[in-house]
Amino acid sequence: ATINNADIKILEGWFEKKEKFSNQIRNNIKNIKGNKEKRDSLTKQVKSDKESRKQLNQDITKKISEIKKLRAKKEELAKKHNIKEDPSRIKGEIDRIESRIETEVMSFDNERKLMKKIKDMKKKLVFSKDILVVIDKIRELSKGIDSTRLNAEEVHKKVQNRAKESQSKHEGIISSSKEID
Repeated sequence: ATINNADIKILEGWFEKKEKFSNQIRNNIKNIKGNKEKRDSLTKQVKSDKESRKQLNQDITKKISEIKKLRAKKEELAKKHNIKEDPSRIKGEIDRIESRIETEVMSFDNERKLMKKIKDMKKKLVFSKDILVVIDKIRELSKGIDSTRLNAEEVHKKVQNRAKESQSKHEGIISSSKEID
């Protein structure tokens, strides 16, 4: 059996098609490997970020619990010393009255009355110092909670973006696999 030029052309055509498909398969396999590596890396990062977010949320919960205890302690101290006003308001009121005495012209009697009022308020403030310390701790913890919440939100956004990207890589792997089949 002899092979003529027409048969050679047909064989060359089939060989070219085979090479074309082989190249497509190689490219798809290369894409699958690249996407798998990226997907696996993103999945690890998502797992790590979720752990970080979990720690941040636990920290927030712990701080909230501490604030609740401090508020209870504040109430207890207020009852113990029979303080019905907020100590920071008392302090503000003292500052306001002292400023008024220094800047306004007033009679000696009015000045004496205001000085007596300041003295009484300062006595209350002495008993309130423990409460002021507790209030300062509460404020400090609240600021810490706000900061931690912002961090947790940032980590949550990273988790969402990376998970979305990982899903995209996974879908690329499936698409390339179907094409190979």
